[in-house]
Amino acid sequence: MSRAVMEAVLRGPGPWQHSRWVVALDYERHNKQRWPHGKLIGLTSSVATLEGLAELIAEPGRMPVNNTDLVKLAAACHLRLAERMGRIAG
Repeated sequence: MSRAVMEAVLRGPGPWQHSRWVVALDYERHNKQRWPHGKLIGLTSSVATLEGLAELIAEPGRMPVNNTDLVKLAAACHLRLAERMGRIAG
């Protein structure tokens, strides 16, 4: 894990001392070996599963999201659904 964090620190520019990190332990697709990786996220960022994000957004006051961000998220979801429905129909 420490190697993953160090690689992420060296890879990305920015104020890493004043930021938050997400560190995960994933499996490689081909040989199923575990490998850690780290990612720098902003202090005002949060991490959630898609299901958790939907729950946070649905309940008023749980997650302060402005209208612009909601429109961007809704548009991205709409485009992805339209793409998938087009593949199913075609």
